[in-house]
Amino acid sequence: MFRILISMVFFVFNLYAYEIKDYGFSIKNGNYGLIENEKDKCLINNICSIKYIKLKKELEVENLTSQGKVKALNSYNNNLFFIPDLNITLGSFENQKFNKNLDFITLDQTLEKILQDKDNFLKKDPFNIYGKDFNNTLKITYIVKDMIFFDNFVDYSYSSAAHPSFYESGFALNLKDKKIKTYVLKDVVRNNKAFRKLITEKLKNYFEIHKRYDLANLNFFNNKYNFNVLEQDISFKENSLYINLRLLLAEVGRNLDFFEISYKDLKPFSKGDLMKITNNIK
Repeated sequence: MFRILISMVFFVFNLYAYEIKDYGFSIKNGNYGLIENEKDKCLINNICSIKYIKLKKELEVENLTSQGKVKALNSYNNNLFFIPDLNITLGSFENQKFNKNLDFITLDQTLEKILQDKDNFLKKDPFNIYGKDFNNTLKITYIVKDMIFFDNFVDYSYSSAAHPSFYESGFALNLKDKKIKTYVLKDVVRNNKAFRKLITEKLKNYFEIHKRYDLANLNFFNNKYNFNVLEQDISFKENSLYINLRLLLAEVGRNLDFFEISYKDLKPFSKGDLMKITNNIK
């Protein structure tokens, strides 16, 4: 009886540890979107809803050092998406071991994983005297009848790190075969003379605005940094394509990571899955 009571208390406590929102899909002027607590339209294979799961928690710990007691603040912030009609979870965890078997999973198992990931990250560490942060923000940026596109931004810091870091990535879920797809630029654009001229002008202007003249005049398809823009990771955003420039930038120049080019500019050169987005651009 005592063990049952403890289990019930644990369940009730964790019931309010995370936020869950239910969304259905809507369609307006040929464009799909999300609508909270309402099912308007279904996507391919009768996929009619998606759940948004968010967990945010901070924990202050006190450690004893040679200089005396030191307080450290640990912060965990993560969100996931769960598709009930497929039993699949989209997102990632700070601890990589929890990222296994997300393509066939129940909602209860997903909630258990995110709680374990949070507890694992926040647990007290006597060597963690500065605190640590993990912030994972996953967004649905575009929806078509047979695909959902995601953008994922992660920023983090760990105890004793010189400074925080971050990365941005993207992927799409193909609803026909339940496969997750990642992309580099050459997967979604036609590599012709006109496109090379466009992307060269855009990148040159981008670096000149930020006074990085050392990068503005590079050949962006073959240079001393072993950088070819066609080989770089991309992420589909709401109105533009993000292209990862990390290979060109030292850690201290990471503020230039956020290069985007509009779907409207890319429409004449789009191919593959990018065409599913640009076909809706007028």
